[in-house]
Amino acid sequence: MDSCHMQRAVVVQRDGVNDLSPGDSHVVDVSTSRADCHVLVVDDDAVMRRLVVTLLRALGMAHVSACRCGTEAVAACTSGGVDVALVDRHLAGEDGVDLIERIGRMAPEGGPVMLMVTGDDHPQVARRALAAGAWDVLVKPFDPEVLVRRIDCLLRLQRRRECVGEPPQP
Repeated sequence: MDSCHMQRAVVVQRDGVNDLSPGDSHVVDVSTSRADCHVLVVDDDAVMRRLVVTLLRALGMAHVSACRCGTEAVAACTSGGVDVALVDRHLAGEDGVDLIERIGRMAPEGGPVMLMVTGDDHPQVARRALAAGAWDVLVKPFDPEVLVRRIDCLLRLQRRRECVGEPPQP
């Protein structure tokens, strides 16, 4: 099982509710390292793509790839192996929110965690992205450390949900 952060979790499920009662728990592993995590950056702006890839690698994400359009992103995400997709809101000829929804429909169960990156600081954009399947929304300009920490948190959440048998989507 892979994740982008070292951690172990104690999880108990009784009647569909997590309960941390002594004696009933079992330990599940939700860990590996950032070096094992594959992040896909989807942005039509070449400068932004290179910048985000460089920042993620500098902050410990060893497997980072990039694509410039929805067609490339769908191919990468549906073939498996992508843990996180960072999707820009405004892609050339395509809405990033629509792309997130399309990837969610086409990716195999347990597809990538999707994070919308946008310059639009409007609540309606965030609501649409979350409704389409994004796990979080990050507004540009952003602090690179905040981006990496959000990736870490989202992947820990996904791994915990998988361990207790909940659906992979938020």
